[in-house]
Amino acid sequence: MDSHIAYLSNGDYKLFKGDSYVRLMPMVRDTGMVAANSAELMGILTGSSKFRFGEEEEIRVTKHISTIDGIAYHYDGNRDGLCDKIKIVHNSDLLKNVDAPDKTKHGALVISNGDYNRIEGDEFDVPKIIKFVNRELRRYEALDNPLWKSIAGDDIYLLDSFVDTAYKVIAMEYKTDTAMAFYLNLNNNYKRYPLLRAIVISGSNLGRRGKTFGKFSSNGDSNVSDITTLLGKRQ
Repeated sequence: MDSHIAYLSNGDYKLFKGDSYVRLMPMVRDTGMVAANSAELMGILTGSSKFRFGEEEEIRVTKHISTIDGIAYHYDGNRDGLCDKIKIVHNSDLLKNVDAPDKTKHGALVISNGDYNRIEGDEFDVPKIIKFVNRELRRYEALDNPLWKSIAGDDIYLLDSFVDTAYKVIAMEYKTDTAMAFYLNLNNNYKRYPLLRAIVISGSNLGRRGKTFGKFSSNGDSNVSDITTLLGKRQ
């Protein structure tokens, strides 16, 4: 069996594909499922989970899949619209309960300062993490990256397995030793309100559109109005 494929099965998992995150999430809820989080997808993409979706359908590491985890962005109006801090939000209730009419702007959910303050998550000051984001990393940098550690749920074994898989694949497919970029939108001039974006976990060979979405990356600059794939799981 191709080691780069994780098969999903037994009715516990289902892929949902649609024209936007905000329209797809209600479909996941209507089936009694909940969208998978980043750590669960990382486990599947390493091949440590092997399930099957019915007869033919398979999830490859060549797909990018949105999660129920999010990045909450806080913008300091005195810093020319630059993001000053973020929170990595695990199993976000705001994303879980999103619906098509919910307020979106610039491809994100618009939240209030009160929402940002109430959201529980791992908070990071942007100046302290800037060296870890928006570029492909060497293996040792990925292992030490506090953002990757956070979305892995601080599961060091899971992160080690994901890193091992990622760097074996990119060495074989790309003949390179850098991967696992963690993308954030830190410079978008939306300084009037905080934003919440879903985290997207990507595998290899996704192509390029201005910036790499392949080579095993995490994208916290996702657009909730774009075509989306979600992985639903039984609760």
